[in-house]
Amino acid sequence: MCFTQPASAFFAVMAFSTAAFLRYRGHPFRRWQMFAYFGLMEVIQFCSYFWIDQCDSPINKLLTMLAYTHVMYQNISVNAFFLSPEFGVHPDVFKLVTWMAVAGGSMGLITKLPWPVWLGASPTLLDPISKILPDIHSLTKAGTPESCMFENMCAPQVCTFSTPNHLAWSVPVMPPSYFLPNSFLHFFFFFAPTLIMANNLARAIMGMAFITGPVFTMALAARHMDTYKFEWPATWCYMSVAQCAIALSLELWTIYKLEPRSSLRTMLLSGSSTPSTALPATHGKTNGRANGKANGKAL
Repeated sequence: MCFTQPASAFFAVMAFSTAAFLRYRGHPFRRWQMFAYFGLMEVIQFCSYFWIDQCDSPINKLLTMLAYTHVMYQNISVNAFFLSPEFGVHPDVFKLVTWMAVAGGSMGLITKLPWPVWLGASPTLLDPISKILPDIHSLTKAGTPESCMFENMCAPQVCTFSTPNHLAWSVPVMPPSYFLPNSFLHFFFFFAPTLIMANNLARAIMGMAFITGPVFTMALAARHMDTYKFEWPATWCYMSVAQCAIALSLELWTIYKLEPRSSLRTMLLSGSSTPSTALPATHGKTNGRANGKANGKAL
């Protein structure tokens, strides 16, 4: 394996330490919450190594479901960071996107999984409705080859198991239909709101996240196609703490290190419909120096 349990422990400690430091230094919630949220995933992965490949273990299944739940609601944390006044986004836009992300994550968690069967209902519970409305699939299709054809992490059983590069997750999900989305919903809410509504700095950071996230981990996992769709989501989550650090570093570098009147800084902090609050007023050299000192203290 390229990624190991000690490495997960390291990233978990790094994430929570960074979150605590940022909170201690008075940084806004949107900055430190992302480290705490993705640090939680590293804790889940660290614990999962103790029961990895034990697919009949209730603890293995519990940790798998915790990881799946974490993935479903990642977009809330990501949008909390990017859809902020500092990136030129109106608070009402953030509220709207957040509620939509909550709805999307809940749909992936609740309606895409065979909860009625797990709670004791018959797998044929929805069959009478399926005969009338075929897009409401029978619960017997959860985790079948038909369902898993266009779904990541889809398999007949709930399990965390080892792969050539990292651990991986499998969950029996329902097939996509008019009423049920597939993993594209995660992609859309992760990237689209920032690319559409935030400023150029946020777009640049999100572009970096796209290349170092799904693109890189897909290419890495593609060397073993039999485990590809199970491995790359877990590998991306593993790398997310480092991505958070890069994102925050780029934001702080742009705000506090670039000259207030530089064309690069102006370009990065523009491009949104709302003026960015990260761009302080600079009325002459005196105010520029004062703002620089004030901003320097915020670090």
